[in-house]
Amino acid sequence: MVKPILMYGCEIWGYGNNNVLEKVQLKCLKHVLNVKSCTPNCIVYSETGVKPLQIDIDTRMISFWSKLIQPVCNKISVIVYTIMLSRFMYNNPTNASNFQWFKHIKNILVKCGMINVWEHHDFPNHVWLKKIYKYEAI
Repeated sequence: MVKPILMYGCEIWGYGNNNVLEKVQLKCLKHVLNVKSCTPNCIVYSETGVKPLQIDIDTRMISFWSKLIQPVCNKISVIVYTIMLSRFMYNNPTNASNFQWFKHIKNILVKCGMINVWEHHDFPNHVWLKKIYKYEAI
């Protein structure tokens, strides 16, 4: 019940510092398990099978991004994305703070070894995305 509330709209704001959200999730999980607050977080995650929120946030951000780069979509969000992407690509380093969302998306893809996906904006399909995150969780 807590997780959907914490993650509402994370596709847009998920690039920020999410430590407070992780603390809320851990506090709720420890309360449900009826363990002390000093119990190691890795034990709580292991016992509940819950992943840290940042993993789910990054997954949702990449999923949202993959919908924005679809070539035949005329949604206003896609148009705005295209304009902002062109500004990001030809960005002046002094305006770098304006493009934190783009930087985070690029960093996620770089960490996964998929810099070519970012450079070409070629995303095979959503089934492919689900398979990649299954392997990452293992």
